[in-house]
Amino acid sequence: MDRKEILDQIEELLDAEDLSEGQQLESVVEYDSMGILILMEWYDSLGVDVAPEEFLNFNIVSELIDRAQEL
Repeated sequence: MDRKEILDQIEELLDAEDLSEGQQLESVVEYDSMGILILMEWYDSLGVDVAPEEFLNFNIVSELIDRAQEL
């Protein structure tokens, strides 16, 4: 999956619009506890192991994309 496809998938999962790679996650209203749970399930389906506390260390959208590419 390329970066654009991953970004599109994250937007769909979070039900967010117009995310950009450089966007701060704190500005994404949908990146809340429910959004994180949804992303955790998605990463798991990709075979990417992400511990819940790691989501607290992500600052920008591109970090979510980078992690999804770690297969």
